[in-house]
Amino acid sequence: MTHRSEPDRPICPERLVEHDRSCRVTRGTETKTLEEATAASHAACSGHREQRRRQVKRERSHRQASKGTIPPYQSDKDDNDRKPPIYDVFMDAAYQVGDRVELVTPGRFLFDAGQTPKAWNEKMLGDKHLKVLSYEPDASTVFPNTDIKGGIAVTLRDATSDFGAIETFTIYPELNGILKKVNRARSSQLRLDSIFASQRCYKFSDLFYQENENNDNVRTQLGPGNRIKIVSKVMETLPEIFTVKPNATESDVYKFYGRINGKRGYRFIAKRFIRENEYLHGFKLLIPEANNSGKYGETLAEPMVVGPDTGSSDTFLNAGPFETEREASNLARYYKT
Repeated sequence: MTHRSEPDRPICPERLVEHDRSCRVTRGTETKTLEEATAASHAACSGHREQRRRQVKRERSHRQASKGTIPPYQSDKDDNDRKPPIYDVFMDAAYQVGDRVELVTPGRFLFDAGQTPKAWNEKMLGDKHLKVLSYEPDASTVFPNTDIKGGIAVTLRDATSDFGAIETFTIYPELNGILKKVNRARSSQLRLDSIFASQRCYKFSDLFYQENENNDNVRTQLGPGNRIKIVSKVMETLPEIFTVKPNATESDVYKFYGRINGKRGYRFIAKRFIRENEYLHGFKLLIPEANNSGKYGETLAEPMVVGPDTGSSDTFLNAGPFETEREASNLARYYKT
């Protein structure tokens, strides 16, 4: 007995009736036993499964690439258990092999922020051949299900074109134009940012740690990061240090402003517990670091003019110090224009 199948269809063993092991299957001019045809069909099915497996693997790789995971943007963890970025290395390498290079990368370097080397950030911001084509602060709009701090930037570097150095980047074209005009007109004079202190302006003194060496609450509340700067949280969680009323005469304490129980407030702290700096003894303008949503044109949070023997947590930026209250008030009026 002979079974014939159409030449353009593969033999499916499940459709063959195995009532006679001597049955033969003919395909075209080739004749095989039923067992031989079954084995060949199984081999064909296995080959198809392997081909499908490879196709799925390729598709998975493409999906990973679309999420920004390929190529890698971070190296292995360093001594501080952080993963330093390496996209700066990719960018430099690309510029070495091409005169015109367009890349999509994290955008933190545009603000001289992040863990890329400061010298490299300055080099990029001072490169007259580099131009920002597009910037997206929310990386998830470009790469779904990702969180890239500092957003995503699309940059173009053309070694044959002079775009002018970026210098200071903002996401608003209006401000970029203003900045370039100001830089050209006042390049030899001090800028307003020269009187703004860093967040680490106020720090606990060595004497503070010595006198509170056995204070369990201090050890609990002050982690490695809080030893560098004074945050509003510790003004609430260290009531024995930041007191509602002075524990000594006013000449022996500083008045510190911060955000307490969700509102602006102040506490007193012994002068010996704060490391000396010039801002403590002058008039200054305290500007809330958080200003609503940051949308261009919205009303800024109200600043405060404070006098000598005062300081603040990292909730405020400090501008000054000034010798007179009038100078600080003038800055406040200018800030609100």
